[in-house]
Amino acid sequence: MKIGLLTVGDIMVTNMLFYDSAREDACRKVCEKLFIDYLPAVDGQRNHELTESGFQPREITERYRLDIHHQILHPDMPDCFADNRNNVLFVYEGNVLRGVTHISDYNQNIVIQALQDDLLVFERNLRLWLRLNEFTNDSMVEFFCYKRDKSKDGSYNQRFWDEKYIRFSQKVRAMKELRPFQLFDFSDLLYLANSSFTEKIFSFPQLNEHDSKKDGVSVLRELRNMAMHGKDPVSRSNETGLFSLDSLRTFVREVNYLRIQHY
Repeated sequence: MKIGLLTVGDIMVTNMLFYDSAREDACRKVCEKLFIDYLPAVDGQRNHELTESGFQPREITERYRLDIHHQILHPDMPDCFADNRNNVLFVYEGNVLRGVTHISDYNQNIVIQALQDDLLVFERNLRLWLRLNEFTNDSMVEFFCYKRDKSKDGSYNQRFWDEKYIRFSQKVRAMKELRPFQLFDFSDLLYLANSSFTEKIFSFPQLNEHDSKKDGVSVLRELRNMAMHGKDPVSRSNETGLFSLDSLRTFVREVNYLRIQHY
């Protein structure tokens, strides 16, 4: 899985700004502009924290360090950022400072592209798995009928599945011209594989999400929509305007769900 191999070395910023005592006013303006409280020293072992009385030298302790090979999907990553009020960490190779990383670095193209590639492989393999279990396009149309008939009369679900049944019942010729399951959406494949109709040949257990559980099909569908539409995994808080640690926690948890359950 490509995204599982990405490390902080792949997303870190290497073009760093360093503290310069001869240009302290400029350093202060940089901190204010970037909403940060400190700049690293050139030696890479200290940073200079901006206080009311000016910049104060501080040792860069282990709390603020990450190894360059640390995987971005490691479950401890959100907590590493949470321990630093600016959500910025220093990235080291051995004892040498190589860069810095911020939670917004998860929004880089390399992360989105890796997730897109992984989801594409997963979706194609799911189609293949359905075929290997001798399900066909006709099976999917029958599944829509099955779901419609199991739904409560007049309900949204009944109308939803009936619309799908009618629409794809009229696409017999198109389905014959393509390989099996090519016309169906990713969510259709997930629902079919996870249904009692197929005896759950590929099940998607619920994901523990904070104090509640989230449907596994919804997790994968939302991940795919986010990746394929190129949306940022880490969003800004409506309250503070800052990048949200909660959104990072959700992203790491849900991509690990994909990785652990299905790869």
